[in-house]
Amino acid sequence: MGRVSRRIGKSSETVATTADGTGGGVLDAFIHDYFQRSGNVPSVPGIIISGHTATGGVISDYTSGSDVYRAHVFTSSGQFDVTSIGVLGSTVDFLVVGGGGGGGRSYGGGGGAGGFRSSVVAPGGPGTSAESALPISAQTYTVTVGGGGAIQASNGLGNNGSVSTFSTVTSEGGGGGGALPSPVPGNGQPGGSGGGGSDNPSGRPNPGGTGSRAAGTSTSKPTQGYPGGDENATHPSPGGYESAGGGGAGGAGGTVTGGNPGAGGAGGLGKSCLIAGPANDGVGYPGPSPGRWFAGGGGGSGYNTSPVASGKGIGGGSGGPYAGAGDGAAFPNNGSVNGSSAGANSGSGGGGSQPGGDNHGYAGGSGIVIVRYKIAEIAAQAKATGGAISYYGGQTIHTFTTSGSF
Repeated sequence: MGRVSRRIGKSSETVATTADGTGGGVLDAFIHDYFQRSGNVPSVPGIIISGHTATGGVISDYTSGSDVYRAHVFTSSGQFDVTSIGVLGSTVDFLVVGGGGGGGRSYGGGGGAGGFRSSVVAPGGPGTSAESALPISAQTYTVTVGGGGAIQASNGLGNNGSVSTFSTVTSEGGGGGGALPSPVPGNGQPGGSGGGGSDNPSGRPNPGGTGSRAAGTSTSKPTQGYPGGDENATHPSPGGYESAGGGGAGGAGGTVTGGNPGAGGAGGLGKSCLIAGPANDGVGYPGPSPGRWFAGGGGGSGYNTSPVASGKGIGGGSGGPYAGAGDGAAFPNNGSVNGSSAGANSGSGGGGSQPGGDNHGYAGGSGIVIVRYKIAEIAAQAKATGGAISYYGGQTIHTFTTSGSF
């Protein structure tokens, strides 16, 4: 039988790892696999690889301190297929955001954001509590990414968003914004976050839709979202047909009280999440703190009976900050200010509209599902003493808070 390989130096069956990591033996490619299976090929120094093995979505690997994470980003429905469980725990982190509600047409309120549930949220800011990571096993999990509420092209309420799901986690779609006429005149729809109430020529206040909790009315679970703003005008104020903003994952929609001119209510604040990975991966919206922001409420519509110098009236309400939410429209006598739909995969609510201009309620943004788990640890080693020793990005850090020796 012919030889399939040869070596130079010591046999790799008995080799001891040297300082440079070579081990002292040189093998050809054919026999390398044999020694790898027998467990005698030294591993790459400094990295311990032992995470789950899974497929599905768009996969992105990144480091955070000494940990290496893998994120599976689902911008549309699919499957998360786990083939083996690693030794770095048997759970996964998650972000599940429902589709945002659409804004109402004709004196429309802003759409509410889709429900927001996550095991990883950014420190500080609204909604800082997080749920527990999910236990998983070797199986296939169905992932559903909810669509945003569609454009409302006829008189009536904004369309609700659809639910997003992963494993045992369900995030509701956002509630549509109120509008006239509608089955329940002017009231915002309930949802993950509630839609904003619309103005009512009869002067009757129109409340925003209620937000939802992760388990119905249970207060033991994190809030998915907040209510839409109320339209609290108590008299028919000509030209004062402004409407309220939709609720967001981090705060309620802006309430309005009537008057001329009247600006629409602002959308509720979104919520930040640290799960998505590097800032340049195109997922979510940068905010004022670490992480990415999702699920802001849509802005309500505004109105102005008096011309202004620019030919534009009082603007509609702005969408929920840092969450890509749609802005509301405005309707002056001599021109229209159009609103906007929410960004795709933001889970944010669409803007409400006034008669004139585009004259339709704007669409909510589709939801998103992200699954994350640790796949490796970078085992940096200290080669000196002194101070408090920590590790970040494969580097060793010595921190001195008092005088000492290095």
